[in-house]
Amino acid sequence: MGRKTGRGVLFLLPWIFLCSWLWGIQNYSLDEALKVQKLLRQIQSQQNLKEKGKQQKALVSESELNSYVAYRIEVEKEEILRELRFKLFEHNRIEGKMSLDLKNLDISNLFKRQIDLFFRAKLRVKEGKGKLKIQKLFLHQKPIQPAVLDMIASAVSQKEDVEYKSLEDWYNLPYEIEDMETQKGKLIIYY
Repeated sequence: MGRKTGRGVLFLLPWIFLCSWLWGIQNYSLDEALKVQKLLRQIQSQQNLKEKGKQQKALVSESELNSYVAYRIEVEKEEILRELRFKLFEHNRIEGKMSLDLKNLDISNLFKRQIDLFFRAKLRVKEGKGKLKIQKLFLHQKPIQPAVLDMIASAVSQKEDVEYKSLEDWYNLPYEIEDMETQKGKLIIYY
């Protein structure tokens, strides 16, 4: 069986591409989640109809984004990602929390079964590709190097047979999204 390419809808962090199939349960608004899902389907369907050179934009609130992520985590019903929440700021700054269950990974002997990672990062987008430059990363409340997250993402990719390179790599944005930017509490998608 060939390697799958991680092309999840969640494109803000490299490990989201990697983990878009993972599960967890958290409170969210189903209406907000379905609104984002509908928007992404519209963007995808409009790609063939779009006039060359004419860029459109869509706005997703922080609450809608978090609801959509929580909805996808719940619906996909996999085994590692329990929670992923974002706080969006001006100038493409993002903070967030990721809760992981590592019991079924080969690295589970290095960590507790369940861990919480907190991060601060800068979203970078260029020519239809995106990545997050991790500025600070904490395991519970202890600062750690981003290489630890890279190790976890690599272990997940091996278990799930998903292509993964590194946190430093650029990843194609899904649905032919051209650009994104964050403002306080908002994500702006250009397509």
